[in-house]
Amino acid sequence: MVRRQSSQLQATAYHEAGHAVYAFRSFVRIKRISIEPKDDYVGQVRHGRVVWGNPELSTSNRTRSSLERAIQISLAGQIAQRRFNARSVRTWQARSDHQCAVDLALRCCGSGRTATAFLKYLTFCVEDALFAPINWRLVEALAKELLTKKVMNGKEAEAFLLAQLGCSTKSIKTADSTTITLARSRVLRQ
Repeated sequence: MVRRQSSQLQATAYHEAGHAVYAFRSFVRIKRISIEPKDDYVGQVRHGRVVWGNPELSTSNRTRSSLERAIQISLAGQIAQRRFNARSVRTWQARSDHQCAVDLALRCCGSGRTATAFLKYLTFCVEDALFAPINWRLVEALAKELLTKKVMNGKEAEAFLLAQLGCSTKSIKTADSTTITLARSRVLRQ
């Protein structure tokens, strides 16, 4: 396998860090982050379930809210990569992220025209959230950590992000998922 150039690897790290930080700040459990390329991707964030209910049948606020959150997580990678280095973004790189966001927006909105406007609105929301100083520092720190480790499991990634927010590393290592969620809630809502 050809070793990727440092700038490409950095762009991938920022892309995946964007997804992960947005999932983290949206209280979606991170399962795994990788910037090791495979046959069908150059990086990946796996996270817990985001969409609740059946979006095909349900029009509940909970279902719509979960669809919005899933769209925002999908958009966050390319937004973070573009902020890091706009010239590093290639349309093929985020094709699956973009297609996921479009499919979910169409489920929310019905028509293509409304879905396009909705995606633009959610893009602005993600930019506002990710570019907030506290969140952008998390993206930068996580990208740097990914460049060192290449792969992080979910608990390791969440503990790293909480430590960046000033939570005690000792208490994080021994904490269960409920404690981590409460700590994350306390810190992110300040």
